[in-house]
Parts: sequence; structure tokens; C-alpha cells
Amino acid sequence: MSEPSETRSWPPAGLAVVAALTALYGVVFLAGGALAGSVISVGYGLVLAAVAYFLWIRHRRGWWGAVVVYGLGALVGMSNILVGDSRFAVVVVASLLVLLYLFTHYEYFFQNAAIVQLGGDEEGDDEEGSDDASA
Repeated sequence: MSEPSETRSWPPAGLAVVAALTALYGVVFLAGGALAGSVISVGYGLVLAAVAYFLWIRHRRGWWGAVVVYGLGALVGMSNILVGDSRFAVVVVASLLVLLYLFTHYEYFFQNAAIVQLGGDEEGDDEEGSDDASA
């Protein structure tokens, strides 16, 4: 059974897409900020590049960074839609899809999460068994 886990692609295809999208997003902010002379845009582009790198190597910082970046992107996009600019609908949909993927595949970043859940269930079963044995 260990063979299928060894044949998994590194990184998983969905994660590679999210990391590439984040890197592209970062390059756009770096280039746009450099051309416009905006230090904030350049800084945000560097943050996005770091998040893309950490996503690629499946580090927790990448997961948390992407949740913050895409969560804020969805909020800013929704606020722009509320004031009448419907062009941000694509940003909101893309951000929510990335967040959905990250929340459903968190085990790539938190390898011990499944072990903790299994350990908690087993402890509950042991306690019930001990109550049955004493009765």
C-alpha cells in the first residue's frame, strides 16, 4: 500500500496551479509597482512571491499566507462589487476557489492533522471500552 503514496506527484497538480497563480500574481504586482514607483505594490509582490515559494515546498507559512492573501483579495473584491464595480467578480470567484482548495487540502501543509484526529477518536473509544469493562 505504500507504493501509491510514493508515486504521487510533487507537488500535487492543484497545489502547483495555486502556487503558479500566486507567483504570477506576485510578478504582476512587482512589475506594476516598479513601473508606477509604488513601494506598497512592490512589497506586496514580494510577499506574494514568498507565499508562492512556501506553497510550492508545502510549508505551513505558505498555507497561512495564501489564506490571508486570497481572503483579503475576496473581501476587497466584494467591497468593490458592492460599490458598483462588477469587474472584480472574477477576483472574488478565483479567490474563493483557491480558498476552497486550500481548506479541503490542508493535509498537504499540516501532516500531523490526520494523526491527531485519529488519536482523539481512538482515545474516546478506549474510554468507552473501559466503562463497559467496569460495568
